[in-house]
Formats: sequence, structure tokens, C-alpha cells
Amino acid sequence: MSGHILILFVSVLVAVSAVLSALGFKGRVEVIGVDLGTTYSVAAVSEKGRVRVFEDPVRGKLTASTVAFLQDGGVLVGNAAKRHALKDPKNVIYDAKRFIGRKYDDPTVAEQAKKYAFAVVENTTTHDAAFRVHGRTIAPAEVGAEVVKALLKTVNEDLGHENVKRAVIAVPASFGAAQTAATGEAFKAAGLRVARVMPEPVAAAVAYGLHKKENVHHILVFDFGGGTLDVSILYVQKGSIEVVANGGDNDLGGTDFDGCIADDLTKQVNAVASSTDCDDFVTTEPCEPHVLQQLAEEMKVQVSSVDTVQRKCAARTKKGCEELELTLTKQRFEKTCAHLFQRALKTVDDTLTNGMLTKKDVDEVVLVGGTSRVPHMRELLRKSIGVSKLNLEIDPDVTVAVGAASILD
Repeated sequence: MSGHILILFVSVLVAVSAVLSALGFKGRVEVIGVDLGTTYSVAAVSEKGRVRVFEDPVRGKLTASTVAFLQDGGVLVGNAAKRHALKDPKNVIYDAKRFIGRKYDDPTVAEQAKKYAFAVVENTTTHDAAFRVHGRTIAPAEVGAEVVKALLKTVNEDLGHENVKRAVIAVPASFGAAQTAATGEAFKAAGLRVARVMPEPVAAAVAYGLHKKENVHHILVFDFGGGTLDVSILYVQKGSIEVVANGGDNDLGGTDFDGCIADDLTKQVNAVASSTDCDDFVTTEPCEPHVLQQLAEEMKVQVSSVDTVQRKCAARTKKGCEELELTLTKQRFEKTCAHLFQRALKTVDDTLTNGMLTKKDVDEVVLVGGTSRVPHMRELLRKSIGVSKLNLEIDPDVTVAVGAASILD
């Protein structure tokens, strides 16, 4: 009799599991991997040995690390916040990762603050760098917390439960204790406990399984994101990975290429326009600096896959208010921004030198960050290092999150 009961119980359990699976139940995942990036943020999960990146129905896999603080106390996160910046740039914060965990009197804070429309101020209690929005002082960790909350909301909706309470997080190899702690505070404020902290380059190498690959000793991780360039040299031994050299350029990222293109677009506008005071067109934005910056970002992405990109903005010329057609070719992009490409290559050379290594010591190269997908940058790097191929099969925007989630296996 007991045998029949056991068989019946197992049959019922299998049937229930099948029903739950059909309903989309994915199990009680409690830990996720998160990359809280300078420009974009990503969350991923490991399910039965396979890593999956969470995808929001609206934002997609990437959530812009941009937060708009509204007058009524509400917030907008992601692309909605970026759109809000067009009409209220002083109360929309982005690139908060550049300031997190830094004291206000840090020389880099004053230098970075010059780049933004929002106000960078001192938290009079902690003396840390902070932001002023609608008369309130907002810490960089609070900005990060809003981004993590948005990611967690997508995670909960995807999994069908709210059991996720911990996260494996990745931070730049250059982060000190204060910056890492402040990043942890952002997750805590969003309702997640930090289960483990990984250096971002290590997470990237783990994503490709290079720590398990034979005859691999030195890995160069080229992390070219929206706000910074980080170059790390990893040493692999018996499955463990150690960061042996780290370099970077905190003032070089995708936004700098956007700025380079925006400067070129500005020259095109100034060549024929006397003023950007032009609101005759309903659907065409005026050629204001913030509009050109946004157009530059869009054109940079598109010119990676086509030879010529064109956009329009409105300005006042001798003929009156007109729609101007702005053009960017692949060749013009590579020539105009050549100095930025060379700065990136010099950072690689300097990092190898500081680690007392040569390019011949590099066994594998891993690409991370959205700017690393620029074809010209990839080819320049490949030729400079002298490798036959680069590790680029994983979307460079999600590689770090994939690695953070992979460690959960």
C-alpha cells in the first residue's frame, strides 16, 4: 500500500511541476548578479547552469543609469529620465558612479562636475560629493538605489515572486573601500543584501569561462563603457583569477565620443545658422547643445553598422527658421575622434607597462562595455595587441552581469 501511495505522490508532484512550468513559474531564485554601471545597468540570473539576462518590456536588457527627480518627489528611471532631461537637465542625474564614495574635496570631483548641467555639492554631514535637486541634497548612492529598484522590479515581475533578497555585485577594480561600501549602500537602500563583491574584470573573464581554459595565464580586459575606460590584466592559476595590473582613463568613455561628434555637429550648424532660436517646427528639435548631444549618441551607434548617418534639427539661417540636415560618415567619425581612439590604446600600453608585461604575454582579450563594440576600436585593439581574435561573443553591455550571475553556479 505504501508503495502505491508513494507512486501517487510522485505523480501528483510531477503534474504540479508541469502545471507550474506551463504557467511560467521559474523557481524560487533568491540571488541575482548585477552590474550597476556608469551609463547602463543590468541584472542576470543563473538557472540550472544557464545565465539569463533580465529584459524589461520597455527598457530592454539595459537600464540607463539615469534618474530624474521630479518636483512632486517622484522619480523617473532609464530612458524616461533621459527624455525628461531635455526639458529639466538640472534635476536629472547620470554618471553618478563617477562620484560615489568620493569626498567633495577630491580633485577629480571638481574636474568631473564641470561636465554636467546638474549641481555637484558637498554633503555637509559626511563631506562626500552629492547632488542638489529641487533644493534637496541627494547622495550618489541614492541615485544608484533608484536604478537598482527599477532592476529589481523587472526581476520580480519576470520571476513571479519577490524572494530575491541578495545580489552578487561587480565594482571597478580601481574602486577603493569607500566607493565599494557606498555601492553596497545603494543595494541595501533598494532592498538587496550584497552576497559577494567581484571586481568587474574578473566577472568578465568568468563570463567567458577563461578561468577554466587551458594554457591561459594572462587575460587583458578592455572595459570601455559610457563614462570610463578600465584596462585590467588578470593572472589565471588553477582556476583562480587575480588582478595583477589595473589602469584606466576616468575621463574617457562613450560620452566623450558623443561630445566629439556633438562638437562636429555644432560646427555644421554654426557654418550656416545665426541662432538656434527656432521653434517653428513641431516635430524637429532646435539645434540646442543638449539636443545635439543626444543626436550625437544616436549617430555614433548607427555609424558602427552603416557608412553614413543623417539627422535633422532646426535653426535660424539667413532664409529664416530651417531644418538643417546633419551628416556623419564612418570615415569622418574615425578621423574627427582619432585622438580618443589613440588615448584608449595608450591606456592599454601604460597598463601593460605598469604590470611589467608585454603584449606577447597576453593570451586572451575580453571586451566589455558599449563603446568596445565600435568596429574601429575593436580592430585597432586587435592589431595593437597582436591577437588573432577577441572575446566578443557575449553582448559587451551585459558581460559583467553575466559573470556575476555565473559565479552562483
